[in-house]
Amino acid sequence: MRQKLLPPFLEKRIKEHYQDRFVNEWGGESLFKSPSPSSDDVPLNNNDYLCICKNELLPYSRRENTSAEVLMSSFFLDESSFQSEVEKEFSKFFNVESSILCQSGWAANTGLIQSLADNNTPVYVDILAHMSFHDGVLLAKARSYIFAHNNVNSARKKILLYGPGIIVVDSVYSTNGSLCPLIDFATLAQELDCVLVVDESHSAGTHGPEGRGLVNHLKINEQVDFITVSLAKAFAGRAGLITCPNNFKDYFLLESHPSIFSSALMSHDLKWFMDVIPLIISSNVKRERLHSNSKQVRASLAQLGYNVSSGTEQIIAVEIGNEKKVQVLQKKLQKKGVYGSVFGYPATTKNKSLIRLTINSDLTDSDISRIVDAFKTSIADV
Repeated sequence: MRQKLLPPFLEKRIKEHYQDRFVNEWGGESLFKSPSPSSDDVPLNNNDYLCICKNELLPYSRRENTSAEVLMSSFFLDESSFQSEVEKEFSKFFNVESSILCQSGWAANTGLIQSLADNNTPVYVDILAHMSFHDGVLLAKARSYIFAHNNVNSARKKILLYGPGIIVVDSVYSTNGSLCPLIDFATLAQELDCVLVVDESHSAGTHGPEGRGLVNHLKINEQVDFITVSLAKAFAGRAGLITCPNNFKDYFLLESHPSIFSSALMSHDLKWFMDVIPLIISSNVKRERLHSNSKQVRASLAQLGYNVSSGTEQIIAVEIGNEKKVQVLQKKLQKKGVYGSVFGYPATTKNKSLIRLTINSDLTDSDISRIVDAFKTSIADV
């Protein structure tokens, strides 16, 4: 089939934003696409931290008959619906008043900010917070102010300058695995009359007693106004979640564009979460192993001379520099059977590309030795 020609303005944008980078920097090979690991390899590019997808008791949840589904926006569902039942279970899990299930973590973050802010609302966002929050700011036509990573004083200065608004942080940051000083930000939000939003996508299921997250662990539920979670991480499902006060839920369902213009979740996805919640609660041994594995890999890579100092948790950012160096290291690691994820612009700033390793609970001592050996033999190329 003959290739369709696009209008010149779009051809120009594609060339400037992708084609030149693909040819000149990557040598015609995509930096972000790699061969699928074999069964003998060690995949470190999967967010299933507790290896829930391997649990033999759960797969049937995905195969249930969906022929009786009613496809409509969540706004039309009443309190007797299956989705409402699952939301109540999540509310119990996170020890909050109410919960809202969304189609994805992106929909949860974007829809929440869009429903909270307007063009007079300042939104204060940590520089490493997820891009979906910035999309929400754009959708709300709000004003965003970026503060230095995990820097309460940087946030304070901006709030004192521009006024009370919404503070957005992650509990564990997805790029580098760093921990947010949540108590300090909760205190700041209360002091300066701000709303505090905490994204627990990478701590729900993996942190705190029974995996209930860091907000619960730190006992600051009353000080955090909204928690958001991508349920595609430790919960290994397809949805996002917002925790909120009771009186916010109906407002959100009628105000949030991702909510209004998306159908409710399918029953097989809802059934998955009903089965997974008790499994998450009972996975303390897996959580301990996850954190032990993370500390061991991070310490070993640091000892080899790799820069992994930006974080502390199960996400390990191996900071390399420009994309060409990342590409060389990526190929070396893959030859050794170790597969991480490449993070480059716009997920990182230019010339600060990295390989992100997502550690899981099922890594054996042999797997960890193999990971360390792969990096050891590749250190000369960094």
